[in-house]
Amino acid sequence: MIIDSGWDFLSLARLRWPDDLGSGDRQFVVFGDHHWWFYGVADVFGDRWAHPEEWVDEVLNTVDSDMVRYLAVVLESVNTSLDYSLDAYPFDRMLRAKAAERGLHHMGCYFIGNEYWSATGPMKTFATYVGSEQYPTVTVEVATTTPGSSAMHA
Repeated sequence: MIIDSGWDFLSLARLRWPDDLGSGDRQFVVFGDHHWWFYGVADVFGDRWAHPEEWVDEVLNTVDSDMVRYLAVVLESVNTSLDYSLDAYPFDRMLRAKAAERGLHHMGCYFIGNEYWSATGPMKTFATYVGSEQYPTVTVEVATTTPGSSAMHA
């Protein structure tokens, strides 16, 4: 699968979620390789609120640096009283800076709750965002043939 929008992060992380969240939260990191092919999903267990530096290190320690170039954090919570769109920024900025030091690109933190979602990165197709040159692009070549010809054209 090629990842080309922020919504893809949520879809991929949901593959790991059991049906019942209970009363807790879930945190995942979604990885993409140099071409933004899906590479994997890892659980993150640290406390991003109490110890953001340790949490950032935990996230980055899940990365296979030989294969992964892009990452995004997906957060799910039943506590919809928290405004994650504001609270996410401090550890999001920390993660973005430390990831860049390792040659990685942090795409953003994506939150989904019972009543709403929010994100610090792009949710729609990356190409539609101002400054989209910083995001990976997906190029698809379509091969066609003309009647009576066996040659393929791209």
